[in-house]
Amino acid sequence: MNKKLYDNIYMIFVIYVIACVSIIAFIVWGYANIYYTPWDTYFRSSIGGILGGIGALLAVYITVNSNIYIQERNRKEADLRLKEEIQKRELGEKKILVEKLRRDICEYIVHIADYHYDQNVVENIHNISDTTRNNKLVANALYFSLLSTFDDLENAANLVRIMKKIHNNAGRMINGDMNWIDAESINFMEAFADFSKCFVADNIKTWS
Repeated sequence: MNKKLYDNIYMIFVIYVIACVSIIAFIVWGYANIYYTPWDTYFRSSIGGILGGIGALLAVYITVNSNIYIQERNRKEADLRLKEEIQKRELGEKKILVEKLRRDICEYIVHIADYHYDQNVVENIHNISDTTRNNKLVANALYFSLLSTFDDLENAANLVRIMKKIHNNAGRMINGDMNWIDAESINFMEAFADFSKCFVADNIKTWS
């Protein structure tokens, strides 16, 4: 029982006891000093009825307020359980999304890196192999899919920046270095690992 309800019940109970004691004391004192009259029975019955009515009202008040408190407590508990279930479901969905993104990023890096190094050894664009073309097509599909997903996620701007750098410069040298893509790929995976931890941790903090 909450403190407010307890205080209200306690106050009414005290008032009721004081009223009962006062009325009984008045009856004892008054009738001890006068002769018995035919009205005694009427007054005593009336006073008894009044006290009984007050007691009945007090019982109703306590019952109603107790039911209200119980219903409110049950509603809050149900809301809390529903919130926990929603957050657990969201956490599971986030973990599934993170795993899918991780697989897609790994596959993207493999295809874009193969395309990058194949392109480096090709002297004539007409000599590009079917494998190189396929790597580029798969990399493009994964690139736009990942880009679309990252655009819908908060704090994914760094991932978009790294991925665009890799994709836009694939097949080219940067500062005379053809192996730059290896370092950028590692950087991409590390950035995604950091993003994943924060992405899932936000849900865990809310749930806990």
